[in-house]
Amino acid sequence: MAGYLKIPRDLFASDELAERLLAEGRLRVNSGTMYGAAGAGFIRLNIACPRTLLAEELERLRKVLELRK
Repeated sequence: MAGYLKIPRDLFASDELAERLLAEGRLRVNSGTMYGAAGAGFIRLNIACPRTLLAEELERLRKVLELRK
C-alpha cells in the first residue's frame, strides 16, 4: 500500500525532496515524477508497514521539512 503526499511548491521539487529525505532523514521515497509529469509536486510513501515504523518515518519526514522553514 502506498500514499502520495503533495509537496508545497515553495519548499522543494519532488526530486529534490526525495534526495534530501534519503540523505537527511534516512527515508527512501519515490518522487512523483517517476510516474510521469502529472506526479510533479508529489512524493510516494510506502505505508504497508507496522504503525510504529510509519510513525517514526513520518517524524523523520517532519524534521526534514522543518529544516526548510
